[in-house]
Order: sequence, then structure tokens, then C-alpha cells
Amino acid sequence: MTFTLNTVRNLGCLLLALCWSQAGFSMTCTTALGANTEALNMGPTKVSMAQVKAGAEIWRSATITRQFMCYDTPRTLNLDTLSGFFFLDPLITVAGLDPSLEIGVTYKGRNTRASYGSRINIGQAVNCTPFCDPGNSLAGLNRYYALPVTVAFQVYVKLTGIAPPGSGKIANASTFTVLKLAGSDDKFGSLPASNFATTLSGLNGVSFMSCQPTITVAGNNGAAIDFGSVSSKDFVAGKIGKQVPFSVNVNMSGAENGQACPGSTMQATFSTTHTVRNQTTIMPSSNSRFGIVVSRAATPLEPIVMNKVVDLALVNGSLVQNRFMAGIQWLTASPLVGPFSASATVDITFK
Repeated sequence: MTFTLNTVRNLGCLLLALCWSQAGFSMTCTTALGANTEALNMGPTKVSMAQVKAGAEIWRSATITRQFMCYDTPRTLNLDTLSGFFFLDPLITVAGLDPSLEIGVTYKGRNTRASYGSRINIGQAVNCTPFCDPGNSLAGLNRYYALPVTVAFQVYVKLTGIAPPGSGKIANASTFTVLKLAGSDDKFGSLPASNFATTLSGLNGVSFMSCQPTITVAGNNGAAIDFGSVSSKDFVAGKIGKQVPFSVNVNMSGAENGQACPGSTMQATFSTTHTVRNQTTIMPSSNSRFGIVVSRAATPLEPIVMNKVVDLALVNGSLVQNRFMAGIQWLTASPLVGPFSASATVDITFK
């Protein structure tokens, strides 16, 4: 068992009028919770040159939760046309970002790079009555009404693996429109101006420093954590059972580091390609009925949220050891028995 960190004629006229009017409709949405624009600022971020590899995450926003009320009269009727969408990079601003960086959106645990032409379906936002089955010949008589939709998402910044500017600084000080909410029939280039949008600024605060630490994970089986055998007496729903310590060690003693590392705040972000329950529990399989949680050693019963930045410590020495616990989170008292494995990745960043 291992866990590796790594409406006749009149009717016809009415239908014609409805069809004619639909051609100019866009989905309009009001924000029930929060402002109509979520303005994010990244703030100063130091990136070690040792981190410069494709996919390394250097910043992530807190989870943004919004409830929307959307109104639309779709041209055709199906679940897709009744849904709301996040249109990514709608103003083609992100496309002008330095190629060493990538901005994206995490929704329902999936990362999507913000690029013009890409959309994320956030689910059904409009409902109708009475002729709502797809292809119904009387669909032109339908009345459409808002179906409240609540969305939680994050914005992230990653490295692409392309070398950063020689100056070590990101010069672009623009405010990037990461996404805008609209409907299936809406088109890039003509989205409703008043709909919810998310912007990101402060990327000119990203600096690449010469600190190049060596980062290793030390478990009880090399870089892996082996839980060994687990007694059925430990199967208690809602309980964190057997825990095994491990550490993330950051060695900054190399001659190439100079004095770039000390004085920075070290941060960690845990992520996984496995399904995650309750934002914290890594599922070895969809039917395992248990999962793995990671916590700080000092607070072993407080699982760390996946994809959330965790401040570790101020760097003031050449070797920093960060202690954690990996534990089995029982979701039922009758888990799937037998060998299991799961994996996670930890990204270390500096601020």
C-alpha cells in the first residue's frame, strides 16, 4: 500500500416573430453573490530558477464562489444551449503574456488554460416551460426563466517551461481578462459587456531568482509512504486512521544559490491527478470508499486542501525540513479492501 508524492396562421406569425427576435439575444447574467467583476492581484512572487519546468505552479487564487441568475432565449433547445459558459481570454489579453507563464482556471478539479476560443461549461443556467424536449415543434412558444447556478473556481499561474526573460522580471503590467460568463449562443468578440468577468493583474511582480534548491521527499519507503497492513478495527467512518510521517526537504546549501534563498517565504501546493473528495481526500479509486489526506505534522487532524497555497516558513538557513503526515481517511466503515496506491505532487515556491 503506497502513496507516492510526486404557438393556424396567427400561430405561424408568432413563431416567426419569436425566431426573428432570438437572433439578437445573448445570455445576460446578474451576480447574486459578490461583485460583477472579480479583480485578482497576484502580488510579488519569487520563482527559483530550479522550478522552471513545464507545469510548475507559482500562484493560485483563493476559491471564488459566485451565484448567477441568467436569462436567455436560445435559438435551439438542448441542455448545452441552456447552459452557462466561462469564455476564456475573451479580450485576447492573456495571449500577450510573456510565454514563460500560463494563466488558467480550475473548475471542478480540472485545470484549463486560458486561451481565446476555449470555454468551460458551468452547467444549466436557464430552464423553460412547457415544450422543453429537444426538437419539439412548439419550442417557439416556450417561456424561459433563470435557474440559479452556483460556481466555485480558482485562477492559477503556471510556468510553461520556456525560459523567462533574461532580466528575471516579467515586464507586462497589463490587467488580463481571464474569463467572462455568457451563453452557448454567444460568440467570442461580442460577449455581453455587463456579464461577470474575472481579471488578473500584478504579473509584473513575478521575479526569477538564482536560488536553486534541491527538493526531496522523504517517506518511510524512499519518496513513498507505505501504510503497511491496516486492521479492520480502524474502519470508522469520518475518522482519520493510520498516519505515517514524511518530510519535504529543501536544501539550499549549493554554491550556485548565493544569497538568493534566505529571506524568502517558502510555500507549498499539493495537487493530484486522482479524484479528490471534499477538497482534501485523494481517492485511490472511485469506489475505494476511503482516501488519503495530507496534513502538517503539528496539526495532524486538519487535512490540507488540495491546490491551496500553504505558507511554510521564512528561509533563514541552508536546509529546511517541512514535516507532514499522510493519513487514511475512512469515508465508510466498509472500505474496499486490498492493496492500493495513490500519488500527489508538491510544488515549492517562494514569496
